[in-house]
Amino acid sequence: MRWNLGHIYLVQEHFAFGFTQEQKQMVVPDGFKDLFWLGTKPSEWKVHPPTLPELIRVLQDQTNRIEEKLNDRLEETVTKPFTMPSGLTLKTIGEFLTFSMYHEGRHFEIIKILKRFSA
Repeated sequence: MRWNLGHIYLVQEHFAFGFTQEQKQMVVPDGFKDLFWLGTKPSEWKVHPPTLPELIRVLQDQTNRIEEKLNDRLEETVTKPFTMPSGLTLKTIGEFLTFSMYHEGRHFEIIKILKRFSA
């Protein structure tokens, strides 16, 4: 569960700020890339991951930062469009945030399945 939450955080941070002129606004806590980026998995963690309350806190803080910095800029074109392997190209801040919500939904479904099987 924690991997999915940390991964959601990293992707959202990258999509919200990494392709915009707000790159300096990116906040990536120490160790997050090693724990939660693409290709990582909990079975290979060599350090203790953040606790569930810590992950929830950074996700809530992230939501506030994104709303504060990008709320009125959804139609703004990003500095470097991104094309998905499927061929979908994201060109505006709004497109990046919309896709990020889709990505988040997929991982929340995995979290729900994990919770169901761990109960």
